[in-house]
Amino acid sequence: MACLTLSGCRLIHTKGDQVLICREDRNLPIPESIQLESPVVWDNRFVISVSSDRPIHPSLRLAPLGRLGWEEIKGLRPSLAQLPIPSAVRCGLPALWDEGGVLEVPHMAYRNAGGGEVLKEVLFRPAV
Repeated sequence: MACLTLSGCRLIHTKGDQVLICREDRNLPIPESIQLESPVVWDNRFVISVSSDRPIHPSLRLAPLGRLGWEEIKGLRPSLAQLPIPSAVRCGLPALWDEGGVLEVPHMAYRNAGGGEVLKEVLFRPAV
């Protein structure tokens, strides 16, 4: 698989004449606390709203899923490996974390059994 980078994007030649365009793994957003106020724009790509149905613990933070997060949730739910989300895309997806690990990854319909729903809506809305 040939891979080039351009302006923060990876261009990956996949099967036949197909090209996958996704975010580079470098310069991913640092973990940030979540707030109840208004939707937040995360990584200039996602608009994220938080559920106001429950109190937000100060340890909750938005961060990229990353390779460690992927290994964690795949170990807890092996069926996630069957999702049609390319590995080049997975690590840059927004995930909700606490001190114990990954709680939610909306794009993979993953929610930790003990976590409950915190992220109300996660929309892909790139600025450009």
